[in-house]
Amino acid sequence: MLSRIIIAALIASLSASAAAQSGAEATVAIVQESVEAYRHAQEGEILGDFIQLLSLPNDAVNRADMERNVDHIIDLLEPRGFTTQRLYAGGAPYIFAEL
Repeated sequence: MLSRIIIAALIASLSASAAAQSGAEATVAIVQESVEAYRHAQEGEILGDFIQLLSLPNDAVNRADMERNVDHIIDLLEPRGFTTQRLYAGGAPYIFAEL
């Protein structure tokens, strides 16, 4: 009798675990679909921004180039809701961004 109770409890536990996992998988699928839809809708802008960034001079010994890169990245992040902070280490500019 005790073994039947243990087996029933184990089956119930496994069923609950499988249900929770399928719920989590469904949530992941919804998020993936949302991200994919956003990326598809914004594809031209995303690619344009990336091409612009890659076209900027990026020479680590040229501080002015590095500052222009930082300015450009900040201009991309802030309209998307990020708060940014310009930091310096070793004379080089860095960006800390938080969403």
